[in-house]
Amino acid sequence: MEVFEKDGKINFVDENDVFVGFDYQACCCEHFDWFYSKEVPKVLDIEGPDEFHDNFDPKGWVFDTSFCKEVSGGYEDNWVTFRLVKGKEEVFLVLYNCHNGYYAHGYTMILKGTNLYSSYL
Repeated sequence: MEVFEKDGKINFVDENDVFVGFDYQACCCEHFDWFYSKEVPKVLDIEGPDEFHDNFDPKGWVFDTSFCKEVSGGYEDNWVTFRLVKGKEEVFLVLYNCHNGYYAHGYTMILKGTNLYSSYL
C-alpha cells in the first residue's frame, strides 16, 4: 500500500487498486488525522501516534473491502475504521475527526472506479 498527500487529501492505495481518500484540509478548530491500530478502536484515543503506528510499514498490506466501520463517539468524536490484511495478519486504518459538528471531513473507498463506502466524519 502507498500513502500520499495531494490537493488537501491523504490517500491510501493498495496493490488491488483499492483507494481510500480522506479530506485532509483544515477548516477551523477541528482536530482530524489518521493512524494505524492493532485493533478496532472502541473509544477514540488521540493522544498521538504510538510506537506501533510510527513503526508500521504499509507495503504489502491490502484493504479488506468488506470491512468499513463508522462510529459516532458522541458530540465531537467520529471515526471510521478500515481493515488491512497481509496473509492471516490484520491491522486497522483509522480516520477521525473531532469537532463541534460543523467542520466535517469526507472519506471514500473506491475499488477500480466503483464507490464502496463514502461519508463524512
